[in-house]
Amino acid sequence: MNTTLRIASYLLALAVGLGAGFHFGSRTSQASTFAFDMAEVEYYSSHMVMQLSEGTDATREEAIHTFLALNEKRKNRPSKFFTEKILATDSALAYARLAALAQKRGATKEADQYLSRAASFCPQIGWQECSAEKITYMVQRLDKQGIFKAGYEK
Repeated sequence: MNTTLRIASYLLALAVGLGAGFHFGSRTSQASTFAFDMAEVEYYSSHMVMQLSEGTDATREEAIHTFLALNEKRKNRPSKFFTEKILATDSALAYARLAALAQKRGATKEADQYLSRAASFCPQIGWQECSAEKITYMVQRLDKQGIFKAGYEK
């Protein structure tokens, strides 16, 4: 009886240890995935911001397209942080920036297509007033004032 009790207690300890290991292991995996996602987004966001500030028009367009590709990738991987509204807003602003760059080089038809694409995100953004013009205005404010100052000035 003593041996049976000892074996049962070892098996119980093993089961509890396995359960705890799986639980904490999955939590660590989720945290690692989130950390890598945040690092990737920060890297590409910083790259885009730097190119918008210091790059040529061609490198700006390239950086924006790369950022949009990252957003598309995010749409296929649901996240509590990267919600549909956040991804839609980022995409709309990026397309408005592409429209401005296309307009600058005289590609009016391409600029109109980019603005149309930007406005297509309006249902997901959730703004009180949303249009291509409003998105363009927000891009101009954000690029001129920065993200934290733009919200306080009407």
